[in-house]
Amino acid sequence: MLDYVNFARRPFVLDAVEITEENIAEVAELVGTIETRENGDRYIRVDPSKMQMVSFVYLGWWFTNIENHYRAYKPHLFHSQFVVINDDNRDSIHEMNEEPR
Repeated sequence: MLDYVNFARRPFVLDAVEITEENIAEVAELVGTIETRENGDRYIRVDPSKMQMVSFVYLGWWFTNIENHYRAYKPHLFHSQFVVINDDNRDSIHEMNEEPR
């Protein structure tokens, strides 16, 4: 029988912004072009050479940047994987990312 050991994945820190009407053009400049549906809703058609995994990005999604590597997440997926770093959790996140001794 295998003798499994429990591990926790170290957190990593990234920058993220929710895509809104106010910033969609700025996000599109980084990863694709803005297109508009017949009903007027705007979205980004993603250039696959600039961001993989998704073809379209919509308002309300979260856009992340780690050293100019971009990703986009539906809101529920983003919030299930990431938490805002604040004064209550900053020290514990830092401690988890320290190199083992």
